[in-house]
Amino acid sequence: MTYNHKKASEDKYPLQVNGKMLQLNSGQMAHLIKKRMREDRAVQKLFEKFEVDLDQLENLNIEIGDLSGRYAETDIDGTVLDKNLFDGGQFFSKNYFVCVHELAHYLSRHKENIAYFNDPEEVLGFVGSVASLLASGSDLDEIFTLVYPRISFHFHNEEDSREFMAHCIYKAKELLG
Repeated sequence: MTYNHKKASEDKYPLQVNGKMLQLNSGQMAHLIKKRMREDRAVQKLFEKFEVDLDQLENLNIEIGDLSGRYAETDIDGTVLDKNLFDGGQFFSKNYFVCVHELAHYLSRHKENIAYFNDPEEVLGFVGSVASLLASGSDLDEIFTLVYPRISFHFHNEEDSREFMAHCIYKAKELLG
């Protein structure tokens, strides 16, 4: 999803609240959508079904953009909602359901991403690779340079990939005794 984030945050979208028509930017709308999702029992149940912690909702990036007639697009990084969903200021009463539908796609991708590194075969593959490099005399900088790009490819969050890399180094040292 490649959008002009600066322009998107400057655009305003109508939202009717208590009989008044407010004009909110994309970030404000995203905040309200997430707030509604956190309070939505169906959304809470979706998180349970996908075995994803509801706190992960904070990592969902929600943007508003011109999708040329498509309602929404979702990938592991987040969701883009078409700006036309906000016409008339009745988003929550008329189109919020689109967010819930897209959330299922996001949760599915998120769970797949988590599952990859919960797979003992994948984890031990990286641990074994790091252990082999350690055993052959490579220093941690060299190991990081060689292995980290392959690990980070599988993550969408640098903090998570660095944490996984540190875990692999720890387990590799443990494996070598």
